[in-house]
Amino acid sequence: MAFSRKLDRCSVIKAELWAITQGLRLIHLKKLVTHILIESDSLEAITLLRNGCPRQNECFDLVQEISELATSCETVSYLHIGREANLVADLLAKQCNIGEGNLIIYDSPPSFIFRALAADLAGVI
Repeated sequence: MAFSRKLDRCSVIKAELWAITQGLRLIHLKKLVTHILIESDSLEAITLLRNGCPRQNECFDLVQEISELATSCETVSYLHIGREANLVADLLAKQCNIGEGNLIIYDSPPSFIFRALAADLAGVI
């Protein structure tokens, strides 16, 4: 399952953590899986999720919510990946900027990401 949504102005790290929060909310709501691998090209986001976040940080509430949502899963792992390996997420984000809707949920991969998915599966990216 993938989703995208337009956000108001915020920092890149806050947007990344918001997206992770929304993904975990959907997983929790739909009771999809209990073993989660969260991949992000934001080293800062992964570091905050692995090591915690100081209360004075603008992202404290999001990191706390992610931690709470993660407790309902059997395992949650966080992995930093290179930006070039995050092409599918990038394409989904760009598509949201084009669309008019506030939130888009895809139950199956939309056609505009097929090439990126195939490249990812083949290990090309």
